Amino acid sequence: MVRGLERSRAATHRFTLIGGNAGEMTAGAIVLHLVNHTSYHRGFVADLFYQVPARPPLTDLPVYLREAGRQAAGTQQPTPPGTNP
Repeated sequence: MVRGLERSRAATHRFTLIGGNAGEMTAGAIVLHLVNHTSYHRGFVADLFYQVPARPPLTDLPVYLREAGRQAAGTQQPTPPGTNP
């Protein structure tokens, strides 16, 4: 199983960039790019909230999942954004 994952991660994928240029990345590099690019946009949006000024929404996945689980279970009201109980 691990060997199969290593081969999948190392597999090269070709694509066309938005500007029309050719691109080529391994599957592992694509996943890393996805995580990094998402973090960039999340930080950019959070920065916009601070410029307004307004309290940004929760952007930390573990905190969000914890709060969503509490709401679904009906055990507790959500924690206000920016606090960490």
